[in-house]
Amino acid sequence: MECCVAINVEQSEFFAVTCGVKQGCVLAPTPFALYFAVVVKEVLQSTSEGVRVRFRTDGGIFNLARLKARTKASHALITEMMYADELCFVTESPDVLQQLMSNFNESCRKFGLKISVKKTEVMSLDIQGNETLVIKLGGLPH
Repeated sequence: MECCVAINVEQSEFFAVTCGVKQGCVLAPTPFALYFAVVVKEVLQSTSEGVRVRFRTDGGIFNLARLKARTKASHALITEMMYADELCFVTESPDVLQQLMSNFNESCRKFGLKISVKKTEVMSLDIQGNETLVIKLGGLPH
């Protein structure tokens, strides 16, 4: 495939493009999602912190008494959530969140990405005395 760069009304010479996808291609999000998953995996391999969730897969979904049982209850550790072009890191400690963001920034630099500060939000949730920190990175880095 050959491409050129257009700036205002002037156009560069055509040159060969050997990798990538065309802008607007419906397949473009898939390779980026795979690429970005590698970036996030590198960030998370250095931490074992996050938000612990206790759940059961049997019985009524809203029967909270069943979650208090010591048997048949499972635990999961949630550190990140990705949806479309957003990534959220969740932790129970500001220090862990800072460490995750520092690691994420370093990984983004290593892979040639840049974090959009304008689209980044930090939220602190307090549920029954337990603080949960969430950082939302909207519009994944380019």
